[in-house]
Amino acid sequence: PIRWLLLLLLLCSRTALRHTGTSNTHHASASRLVGYLGNIRSITGHFIPKVDSCSSSTRQASLEYEQIMEIIRSNYGSLTLKLQDNLDYYEKYLEKPLEKGFLTQLVRAMVAEVRQNITLSSLEQHSVLQEFSSIS
Repeated sequence: PIRWLLLLLLLCSRTALRHTGTSNTHHASASRLVGYLGNIRSITGHFIPKVDSCSSSTRQASLEYEQIMEIIRSNYGSLTLKLQDNLDYYEKYLEKPLEKGFLTQLVRAMVAEVRQNITLSSLEQHSVLQEFSSIS
């Protein structure tokens, strides 16, 4: 599931970057999204190699909760995150957010890119859907 998360982050980032041009109507939303995804990529890029290293050294395919938490505790100090602006300000909840058009375009572009670049057999599709259904 972590590998699929990384693939989703990469795909979302690439698609959002296409919308950051100043001529695009969703420039501000795309720029914020790219900024927010930066920290998520930093976190996964920092911890996944450490989890993989521990997993291979213990010869376990998947680690226990306690092992993962120990990796996080022992390596949290070396994690570098970008401070986000306006964290003390929040936007009032809107039933229909202003970014709806941007998010719709983003998802459509991601789906089109996946359809264009990935070909899966029906058995592989079933396993991919199973993995996605287990993400919580």
